[in-house]
Amino acid sequence: MVFELTDNLCEYPLEREEQILICITNLLIGYYEGNHLLMASELLCDHFQSKLSDSRAKSALNYLKNHCSFSYDVDWIMQVVINDDKNNQHEISIDLFGKTSSIQPVCILGENTHDVDFFVSICKMYYEGISINHIEENGGGSFTAQKLKRLQKEKRLGLVIVDTDKKFETDDYGKTYKEVFKAYNKNAKNIFLHTLNFHEIENLLPFSFLMKVTNKDGKCFLRKIVDINDCARNILRYYDIKNGVTIDAIEKNPAYYIFAEQLYNKLYKLKGNFNKYICDLKRKKKKNVYPPIRQDAINLYLSGENIDNSINYFEDEWRSLAKNILTFTCARENSPIS
Repeated sequence: MVFELTDNLCEYPLEREEQILICITNLLIGYYEGNHLLMASELLCDHFQSKLSDSRAKSALNYLKNHCSFSYDVDWIMQVVINDDKNNQHEISIDLFGKTSSIQPVCILGENTHDVDFFVSICKMYYEGISINHIEENGGGSFTAQKLKRLQKEKRLGLVIVDTDKKFETDDYGKTYKEVFKAYNKNAKNIFLHTLNFHEIENLLPFSFLMKVTNKDGKCFLRKIVDINDCARNILRYYDIKNGVTIDAIEKNPAYYIFAEQLYNKLYKLKGNFNKYICDLKRKKKKNVYPPIRQDAINLYLSGENIDNSINYFEDEWRSLAKNILTFTCARENSPIS
């Protein structure tokens, strides 16, 4: 993340000087260690140069004075001030940096193992060669909200990325999302929530890749989906890639049943035959109304095998996610500062 040490920091009351110097020192050490990026005017650098006692902070401030520019295409910069405007999400009080935990690399919290690996791989695809630094955490699904609470309590910098668990556009949000949203302190400027408007992160995978790794039934189903030009993206956004649509699931959820029936009518153009179709599936002891695509799709994508990004219906979402991760994780290259 890029922090701008504003000239406002030079105007502190004398009784706060000791605490201000601790916070400035911590930010400079974080910069020295390559955990984030800093910006500062020559005025600020000159003001604090003689007041610092930590050798790393001194070296970092001297380096910053001569290397204050960067070419990263970030969405925004966090301005560090003495007293922040509570309504300005891109302005933060210097007091947040009183502990060294606050200047560790930004924590990216995903729901499950490999989520963060996938997100960061997308970022690196669009911003190849740019220095980023982060700490990876996964919530194991149901524990995501608990880990978010811990991050907020510790006042660490964090980006929390969750999906909605919705199986169709008008479906209710899933339990994990609801718990995370409830736990999220919208006034806390050290934590940011990025909601992926998808059932799960598997839905972000390129269509061409899914076509390559699924079985015969999956390929046939995906082709039929693409033929529905008016709502293909919406279906692919929420479709359960790992499990498909099961008879058990739609019979427990009337709204899901209606969605499955509407999809049947679009796929096969046979209105009024859905109930008969379900009965036939039951008689044949089939579990799925529509097939799963691939259980291990994310792991397979991250392995680097069979990667095919040629058809991606959600490239806009990829670019948005990549930009957000860059904004939070961009850092000084971890090269020595003399």
